[in-house]
Amino acid sequence: MSSPAQLLESIRSLLSPEDVTESPTLAAWLDRWLDEFATDRCQSKTLERYRELARYVTDGPSSQLCGIATRPLSTLTHRNLESALRSLVGAPGARKALSVRTVRHVAGVIQSALRKAVWLELIPSNPMLKVELPSPERSRARGLTADEIGRLRDACRGDWTFPFVELALSTGCRRGELLALEWRDVDWRAKACGLVPGERFLEGRVTPLFFGVFDAWSKVRACRRE
Repeated sequence: MSSPAQLLESIRSLLSPEDVTESPTLAAWLDRWLDEFATDRCQSKTLERYRELARYVTDGPSSQLCGIATRPLSTLTHRNLESALRSLVGAPGARKALSVRTVRHVAGVIQSALRKAVWLELIPSNPMLKVELPSPERSRARGLTADEIGRLRDACRGDWTFPFVELALSTGCRRGELLALEWRDVDWRAKACGLVPGERFLEGRVTPLFFGVFDAWSKVRACRRE
């Protein structure tokens, strides 16, 4: 009985050269997916993060995963992908060892890229769908106490960061939402501001500027006019 490799070779021999499409490597496909497809669906900060995660695959601390990146898509299996991704857990990162959470984000980028490869019929199925990774470490979020909030406000009062701190404390805005704010996003009559779409709120949202927050931003506005 012929082996799978022999059967594949027999099929290839029946096809004309133009019918046979070489499968790109995982690294090459990630680059193409980021440049051609992810740009149309992602915000700039999200795309920047995806590129950062993709670098763990193509030029990261795991030699096993970097080796997988040089293989054609058609040769990838859930076994070799799972083994390579697990080897990334605990590997040295830019500031600290890579956590399970970060590795799962890397896996998410690979899965999205391979999903597009399936849609384009570059591969018959997505091997990432069978990959099993460790569960992320569970950590319970803790809110600031009233004393901590007071000390934070005192430390920032008089500094350019104070309006951002006030807005974050009153709305729970994330850092990316705060840094993406522009003056045109503030409705001074309605005392509200519109937060741009992000990873958490894809359609954006409008949040009221309560008295303390509105007062802080009004002072910044007045200083800009002087």
